[in-house]
Amino acid sequence: MSTIFHIALPEDLADAEREGTYDMSTRDVTLGEQGYIHASANAAQVEMVRLAIYDDRDDLVLLELDTDELAEVGLTVAMEPGDPEDPDSDLFPHIYGGVIPFRLLHRIEWPTR
Repeated sequence: MSTIFHIALPEDLADAEREGTYDMSTRDVTLGEQGYIHASANAAQVEMVRLAIYDDRDDLVLLELDTDELAEVGLTVAMEPGDPEDPDSDLFPHIYGGVIPFRLLHRIEWPTR
């Protein structure tokens, strides 16, 4: 088992619970618009994303995703440059293959800063 992380907005998570699937790639961008769902490999990446994209929100939800569980439902995780224009930039996990079933979204505590 490998674990990756995804930052979610509470309203997007509420939609996912109601619909049974999660389809947000990142803030205000859906899977359909982006082509994959953004994730982080570790606490440092989570914090980097939080500061860059979500710094104005204090109600964020951190989700833990098991890559084996994702694979069981046909989703794949690829480690790709965080900056597509810089192939040497930090590698981030990107989830491909469709929406994530709500039951695979595990809420966890924020990592120690």
